[in-house]
Amino acid sequence: MAGSKHDFTATEIKAGLLVISSFLVAAVFVAAVLGMRPPGEKKVLYAKFTNTIGLDINAPVRFGGYPVGVVSGIVPDPEDHSLIRLRVEVAPNTPVNEESIATVEQTTLTAPKHLEITTGTAEAPLLAEEGVIDTVSKGYGFINLPDLTEVVDGSGDLLADLRDLLGVKEAKQAEEAGGEEFGNVERVISDVRRLLGIQEAEKAETESGEEFPSITALSKNIQDLLGVEEVQAEEAQGAEELASVAKITGDVRDLIGVEEAKKKEAGGGEGLTELTDITHSVDDLVDDLGGQIDKLITDLEPMKDSVQSTLDEAKDLLADNRENIDRTLKSTADIAEALQKRVEELSENLNATLDNVEGLTDEAKAVIQAKGPALEEAIGDLGVTVRSLNSLLEELKRHPQSVIWGKPEEGRN
Repeated sequence: MAGSKHDFTATEIKAGLLVISSFLVAAVFVAAVLGMRPPGEKKVLYAKFTNTIGLDINAPVRFGGYPVGVVSGIVPDPEDHSLIRLRVEVAPNTPVNEESIATVEQTTLTAPKHLEITTGTAEAPLLAEEGVIDTVSKGYGFINLPDLTEVVDGSGDLLADLRDLLGVKEAKQAEEAGGEEFGNVERVISDVRRLLGIQEAEKAETESGEEFPSITALSKNIQDLLGVEEVQAEEAQGAEELASVAKITGDVRDLIGVEEAKKKEAGGGEGLTELTDITHSVDDLVDDLGGQIDKLITDLEPMKDSVQSTLDEAKDLLADNRENIDRTLKSTADIAEALQKRVEELSENLNATLDNVEGLTDEAKAVIQAKGPALEEAIGDLGVTVRSLNSLLEELKRHPQSVIWGKPEEGRN
């Protein structure tokens, strides 16, 4: 039986078109959800990271926060297996340049991660097709931390420089060679506390009740001593800027000539002297001069004994002759007193005689007048003698030891 031909009604045709349209809408929706895009022009770039945790294929790519493409591939880097290489597809007009930096970012704690590319600088050349973007790898946790590799490396270099300055390596070598034990942190802290007298201060604080000064108080006292507040006030009024520790350190380095020494060392000259080398040099100098210093001290001892012995003999001599010296001084004083009285008597007699000259005969006057100058000169000589004896007496009173040693030099006792 031959089939009969079926004619579709308008309603059936509309229903069929509706079903087909639904299928097309569903297909477009699924393609959009899966990240499918119609083929078009794109620019391929690469970025390499130490980790890309949380970043998936088809993750958004943003340039300065603006969506410009997707991550189309995540694979280990074929050139360096310690890195992960991302294949990035961006719009061809995206100005990714050599100063741009790529990082794995996240707008919120619940948002999926995306690849963020900075805008770089306007003068930097644009990256060519399949160029490699500079990257910064961040932490593995939910909160991205900055890369501290350079900071850690710099801290390691700083610690190495400090160890070299303090001579840690030399101290350890000396310890291994049988020298003094290398001090640990606790021992160094204990030595510093002992040097600063902290234990004695704490004991005194306990006994007297006086409060032990804190670091803050000490810092305030040091600031007051250095006049920091006054300098800051002057700086605020337009005076010279307050010198920082870095500036003071630079001035000290310039004063000591550290940079010149380093340049000389780099040019093949003598190496920069370290603190431990200076200490060793001083120790060696003391060791070299130790014999001479000991000999000098040894030679000084007999000299000291000889001087002391001479002083003791002088004291004994003065003590033994003290009675004779006192008796001599008394006799000298008596003689000087008697001479002074005699001169006074002679002077009075002479004056009386001269007063009576008027009553003498002309002959007698002539004799007296002829002998008068001689008599006056004799009396004058007696006066000088008396004054000299008085001066001698005063000198002996002030310096009795001059009887033995002679008159001392001016300005000395």
